[in-house]
Amino acid sequence: MVCPFCLHKKTDIYNSRSTAGGAAVWRRRRCLNCGKTFTTQERFDPTGIWKVKNAKKIAAYSRAKLSMSILRACDHRSNQDDTAWYLFEAAEQKLTPLAGDKLIVTTEDITDSVATILKRFDAAAYVKYISYHQPTMDAKTLRKHLRRG
Repeated sequence: MVCPFCLHKKTDIYNSRSTAGGAAVWRRRRCLNCGKTFTTQERFDPTGIWKVKNAKKIAAYSRAKLSMSILRACDHRSNQDDTAWYLFEAAEQKLTPLAGDKLIVTTEDITDSVATILKRFDAAAYVKYISYHQPTMDAKTLRKHLRRG
């Protein structure tokens, strides 16, 4: 890890903890050159290994696409950035076991996982998300989905 203060390449870890849920590791570091301390977080990054399977093709997983779709669904909330970030992290955690040994996640898996999380969190965000990702769903079917709660 490079020191953000003096750009020295050697730092010492003197405190390390798992975050809530175990999704990341929080580390307290000290630069061996200038002696200043700083905090880092390490987390699993699926972008390099997961692939997304659409109906006919396989593409690289994009964290940006997922986070933007959740952000767009939460744009009616006053604290949309923080809310979207926590929902995004929950969705990625839910997708990790779905990727399995082949490291492939289908677009349906992504849509269903995010929709399930949004449905429990905020009905308006759920409706927005579903309208973007399942535009063929009619109002009657949507009401059924909302009632199943």
